[in-house]
Amino acid sequence: VFLVFLLTRPRLPAILLHIIGLPLMAGGIFLQTLRLAEGRGIAERYSDVVSRASAWWEAARNGDITSDTLPFMFLLIALTWLIGYIAGWSALRHRNFWFAVLPPAIAAIVNLSYLPARFDTFFAMFLVFSFLLASHLNAVRSRSQWQRDHINYPTGLTGSTLGKAFWLALIALGVAWLLPLSGTIGLLNRGVDSINGPWDRAQQHANRLFTAATTRKGGALRGFSSTLPFRTASSAGDTIAFTVTTDFPYYWRATSYDIYAGQGWKNSGQVERPLGWEPPGVPFTDYAYRTEVTQIIQLEFQTDILLMAGQPASADVSAAAETARRDTISIPIAGGPTQALPPDLLPVVGSLRRLLSGPRPLSREEIFSFLPPDLQGEKVQTSGLSVTAVEVSRKEPNPIDVITLRSESKLRKGSSYTGISTVSIAPAKALASAGNNYPGWVKDRYLQLPDGLPGRVRELAIKLASGKGNAFDRAQAIHDYLRSIPYDKGISPPPFEHDGIDWFLFDAQKGYADYYASAMVVMLRSIGIPARLAAGYYTGEYDQERNLYVVKSYHALTWPEVFFPSFGWVEFNPNPKYPPIERPELTDAEGLAQGMDEELMGPLEDMFPPFEPDVPLQEGDQSSSGAGGGKGWLWLLLIPGIMAALLLAAYLIWRRSLSGLRYPVQVYEEMCRLAGFVGIGPKPHQTPREYTQTLSSLLPDSSRDIGEIGGSYAKIRFARGDTSPEEERGLKEAWEALRSRLLWRILPWKR
Repeated sequence: VFLVFLLTRPRLPAILLHIIGLPLMAGGIFLQTLRLAEGRGIAERYSDVVSRASAWWEAARNGDITSDTLPFMFLLIALTWLIGYIAGWSALRHRNFWFAVLPPAIAAIVNLSYLPARFDTFFAMFLVFSFLLASHLNAVRSRSQWQRDHINYPTGLTGSTLGKAFWLALIALGVAWLLPLSGTIGLLNRGVDSINGPWDRAQQHANRLFTAATTRKGGALRGFSSTLPFRTASSAGDTIAFTVTTDFPYYWRATSYDIYAGQGWKNSGQVERPLGWEPPGVPFTDYAYRTEVTQIIQLEFQTDILLMAGQPASADVSAAAETARRDTISIPIAGGPTQALPPDLLPVVGSLRRLLSGPRPLSREEIFSFLPPDLQGEKVQTSGLSVTAVEVSRKEPNPIDVITLRSESKLRKGSSYTGISTVSIAPAKALASAGNNYPGWVKDRYLQLPDGLPGRVRELAIKLASGKGNAFDRAQAIHDYLRSIPYDKGISPPPFEHDGIDWFLFDAQKGYADYYASAMVVMLRSIGIPARLAAGYYTGEYDQERNLYVVKSYHALTWPEVFFPSFGWVEFNPNPKYPPIERPELTDAEGLAQGMDEELMGPLEDMFPPFEPDVPLQEGDQSSSGAGGGKGWLWLLLIPGIMAALLLAAYLIWRRSLSGLRYPVQVYEEMCRLAGFVGIGPKPHQTPREYTQTLSSLLPDSSRDIGEIGGSYAKIRFARGDTSPEEERGLKEAWEALRSRLLWRILPWKR
């Protein structure tokens, strides 16, 4: 703004001033960014900025996650300069109120949406100053027009309008604060809904590209996008997300993630299938020890994601299941590297090469008929009469692997749906006997780890799993170790270019749900056990009167799901803040199959003991009468102080607007303003003599005082005379008497 102030002093063409100003602004942005970069000299800092900007741009293009703070700080610096330049130029050069106020207003609203409510006071102050700016710019434009038209105007016009604008702003804010919103909420919701989609998509990209910039506002419901970066957890509020009516309380799953990216999680390519769709030619896998769960969910927020316990099976609303996109795998026949192939396909390479080296060329169908049952042929590449490669893909599992279940249209607040899903109730002994014969689609997707994963993460996993003879016992050992790490939701995100799980396990050694669940998944994958990260909500709080579970924003949770052959996905919870999932202990699997209903229902009731959140009660909660009452008295004490400060500010503005005027002119201007407050101010066409006569007729008891004030003003303004000390004393006495009568008439019943 100061730069624009300097630019607008000379009356030069705007294009020339922009040619000077924009490079100066770019230089200011560049110098401030260099100060934040790492390095000793300008050259090193410049190199650091360029390399980090390139890495950030690659992450943006490839859909990766980055926690580098420098790009975010550069964005803030650039936006601040740009907003200041636009606002300053609009106000100082063009006297345009809207372009001076709207850019900073939008920036303030966006910024406040990530901050607690106590910061809203700053926006109220911003609105008051916006009123004052609007009044000032209007007065300046009017004054310029009057000067061009050679029209006389009051010298204290700007100060007078500022004072009125100040009180108008306070009244407008007070009225807006007190107005009921019930009649406009529906209209506002419809307007917000129209921009929610693009805003949510923009926010998803911002979350993965600026993970270090995190909200400090509590109470927000968790979103479930295609990425889940590690970031500082915001303070949980107690907003109700949804209620669940069910006989089987469990974790309410929204989505899952399969790609670990060092700084968080993301999903690989997906396709949509109708819920209940079965891939042709693939037999149905009836996983053992899974029970069917029916849940009726009533939403208290808008979403298109259907939350359910375990793996979704059906719903009474139109929905599509997002499942993994099948990747094409090229098997080289005429030589070529095979290192990138999944290990279980290496024997297939040898078999196909022997098959195709025979004397007779084979048709496409004959080649595909020799593939293993879990593969399907896609394409045969040839060169002349020779086959050079066979492209195959994994057959989709049956039932399909549901990553996210989405309704075809947005479900609004208050809507409900009934879903049926399956949940594992396998006992520990059965899971321990599951073996490691994992399907190919599981190994291809759920054993991924980044190349840069520090070796000590896998070394710790091997150490914890040593001596355990099966995948379940190894998973349980890692689970128990993670529960010994202290819980802390206030930790900062992992440092730039530092693996999040390595930082959590060895440096921070504390964290919140995302870290515990992610660490278990990564450590299991590092020792060959397929796992993935699931996100959703914890069971909730049981409402005995309504016989349902109330799930709130602070119940948002992530947990690991581990795949066991013949049993499917099984949930774990290594987070020490929550009770662990208890599994039934039976003598043998055969006895479990015969008496499952009678023997399991008892233990299942204890799987989810009551959970007490570690969040403070919100204002207005019935349980907070002691603390809340104290805050109420505090506000009562603050209100008189705030009013006194506002009155003092108004008085200073009033006096400031009169400074520099001679005393008779000051008194006349004050008389006009105060009379204007009670509706008897001067009309634009009246001369000072005409106005004093009119005012004397309205206030006959004060006609002598009004005449003395008007006469002194005319003597100074038009006769270019001067006043003696005796005349000024008489003028002062006259004004004090008239001011008292005018102030008394401000009362509505005295008008």
